[in-house]
Amino acid sequence: MAEQRTYPKHCCFFCQKLVSGNGAAKISHYRTHVRSGEAVEIGPHHPEYRGQIEFFKKS
Repeated sequence: MAEQRTYPKHCCFFCQKLVSGNGAAKISHYRTHVRSGEAVEIGPHHPEYRGQIEFFKKS
């Protein structure tokens, strides 16, 4: 049986909800905020992209 990997919980800085700390789960959670219009994603398509996907609150 494969060992169960646990990731540190990560507190979402938009809704203060605890999300699983692995990259894919975290990014998919943050994208829900992007879709709702409260966040902006800086990814490979963005001019300010520095090699890491980041999310910022829309001001």
